[in-house]
This record gives sequence, C-alpha cells and structure tokens, in this order.
Amino acid sequence: SELYGSNGEIRLGGAWFGNSAVTLRPGSQINAPAAGSYVAIVAPVVNQGGYISTNGSTALVAADEVNLTIKAGLFD
Repeated sequence: SELYGSNGEIRLGGAWFGNSAVTLRPGSQINAPAAGSYVAIVAPVVNQGGYISTNGSTALVAADEVNLTIKAGLFD
C-alpha cells in the first residue's frame, strides 16, 4: 500500500504482530527541536516512560492501523 493517501494523510498500519509494542524506557529521549517538527509513535501497544520534546506536535497512538493527517504542523 501507499504511505501517503490521496488526502495527504500518512498511512501507518498492518502491524505484523498484534502484540507489537513501542516502549520508551525511563531515561530515553526523543528530541525534535526544529520549528514545526512532529513525532508520531504508533503501535498496537505504546509504553511511554521516557522524555519527548517536540517543537510542534506529538502523537502517541495505540492502534493496529491508523491514518494520520498533518495540517499546519498539527495532527488532524
């Protein structure tokens, strides 16, 4: 499937395993300091124990499939 949909959305989906997970452990860091930057963490399970710094938008999404649309630096 295509990464970008016809409406500009970013398509993330079809986890190989339903119990897949993203885990940010204590002390871990994700930094996106550029103006208008964004971070999206998508997995069937999201465990957030770290630090995320974004000069824009951050989305933590626990789902098997998702379509994200970004407009003017924001998740829609």
